[in-house]
Amino acid sequence: SANVRVKGPTAKPVKGADELRDGHVVVTGNVMSDVMVNVHLQHARGVVVTGNTCWTAYEWNVLAENSTAVVVGPNNFDRNPRYAAEERPETTNALLFRDCTDCNLSGFSVSRTRAAPAALTLERCSRFNVTGLSLLDNDGVGLQLTDVTNSRVSDCLVRDDRPDAASLSVRTQGGRDNMIVDNYLGRPHEILKGVGLVERNFDAKVKP
Repeated sequence: SANVRVKGPTAKPVKGADELRDGHVVVTGNVMSDVMVNVHLQHARGVVVTGNTCWTAYEWNVLAENSTAVVVGPNNFDRNPRYAAEERPETTNALLFRDCTDCNLSGFSVSRTRAAPAALTLERCSRFNVTGLSLLDNDGVGLQLTDVTNSRVSDCLVRDDRPDAASLSVRTQGGRDNMIVDNYLGRPHEILKGVGLVERNFDAKVKP
């Protein structure tokens, strides 16, 4: 189940264009919870998600697949301890972008994800601009970049201040021609050589 689902591609091509993804969708001003996926975009184009508060997503707060021109702006993806009794331990509340291009992620907060490999994952994505995110007190990895190309990550705050924290701030696997600059990384990271330009990050000790 999902609170919002935009699913394509369309079966009706338009003359003179090979684009089969419908779009021009705005998701704003909602409280979303208690589903497998709060926002699911599949073969979508031109979608804006902003001004929402999301929680109790058993799999994903946002799952975007094979989509382009998606803008996710200021939203709150939180796990409020007051409602812990209403969430199963395996509730993840994480975000995943897979096989997406030309997207802008800015100004949202992701906190206290559990039972997920990473709070925010970009997988086989290209031409992403990721700026000004707060990824706080999440299990696993704050930001996972897998085979990401031609993208920029900047001005993000990635911290885990729990006394028993064992998380990583950023991990890269594969990828090239990226910029990872000017971020506050409060946990060790695994940013591999060859991923692109990596500089001016305030980082904890690199994991050996």
